[in-house]
Amino acid sequence: MKSLLIVLNDLPYKNDKAYNALRAAGVAADGGVKVVVFLMGDSVYVVRKDQKPAQDYPNLEEKVGGLLEKGVDFLLCTTCVNARGFEPKEGEVSACFVGSHEGGGLTLGDLIKGAQLSTMKTFVNLVAESDKVISF
Repeated sequence: MKSLLIVLNDLPYKNDKAYNALRAAGVAADGGVKVVVFLMGDSVYVVRKDQKPAQDYPNLEEKVGGLLEKGVDFLLCTTCVNARGFEPKEGEVSACFVGSHEGGGLTLGDLIKGAQLSTMKTFVNLVAESDKVISF
């Protein structure tokens, strides 16, 4: 089976990168490709539960849920998750969550069920083992 690693680095609603990456993941999965989406930096918010995108924006939480059902894996850089002890502020172009997180940062419970914490070692191994790697 062919494999594809998709790497995201940007906030979910700042631009179309996350949306296009998820679309590509869906097309590949529908074509029988094993897809892993690795989230680094601010892209860890792509798999945050209870997203509230602005009007006319696609809901990425719903898109991720559909991809998980197709067998797409979502792995998050644990260091990146731990570094995000905040939520984007109201009024930011990229904000889909308002205010601060009372628990002091993102936790596994804040993430869509099925998303998994991972490591840089796993990421490097995936890069080496995947047939193709694309970054958004």
